Amino acid sequence: MNTRLRMTPFTSALVNPLNILVIGSSVIAGLIAAWWLFPIGLIIWIIMVVVSSNDPALKLNTTIEERAPVAYRFQRSFSRIQKTEVKLFNSLSGVSNEIRSSLQPAREGLKETIEYIHRVSLDMSGIENQLSYLKSNTDYEVEIYRLKDKIAKSTDERLKAEYTENLLLVEKQVAKNDHTATLLDRYEAQLSTIASTLEGAVTDILRLKNLPNYKIREEIQQLCGIIESTQKELNEFKEESRKSINVR
Repeated sequence: MNTRLRMTPFTSALVNPLNILVIGSSVIAGLIAAWWLFPIGLIIWIIMVVVSSNDPALKLNTTIEERAPVAYRFQRSFSRIQKTEVKLFNSLSGVSNEIRSSLQPAREGLKETIEYIHRVSLDMSGIENQLSYLKSNTDYEVEIYRLKDKIAKSTDERLKAEYTENLLLVEKQVAKNDHTATLLDRYEAQLSTIASTLEGAVTDILRLKNLPNYKIREEIQQLCGIIESTQKELNEFKEESRKSINVR
């Protein structure tokens, strides 16, 4: 059972060392020096907590930290994808308000897409864990060999029919496992491609402040198009994999 405290921006602000130092100093000052220092310190602490909890950078870091981990094979690519969100956020510093405003739709679109990628990755992680469990608990090759041997040696037709039926079920499960493994390999490759595509697109955005306005608009539109296309491709893959697994 996971008992880890869920870290929201507000709770992160509460446990911020500087904010703890301020409230601690206020209590000590109120007890030792003058009582009126405590309410003043308390007001300063409340202001600091409110400001800290509304810090966009803190909100972004908290969101990233709170995302449930995906399967190990997907983690590296997904970490790269998350870093594109941080890079795009950091690119907003030092640019004009006009560029920042123009980039906001792209940033919101990227955030939404990463959340969607995370949900799909969690689904695929569940499939990966289920496949690993099946393979670790059953030696299908040994089971197929055992059933074939039983069929060959059996003289009772009813018993032979039962063994044959069991063999067909095991072979069907093996085929399903092989199909699922291929599906996971495809998703792993697609996730890596998505990571590279988003990294390249966001890196291009870093050049915005050195470009003329018309070029800036083109770059932002291109990034929005890439983000939209990424989510669409991923949605198509999810639907295809869902239908494929259900059919089999």
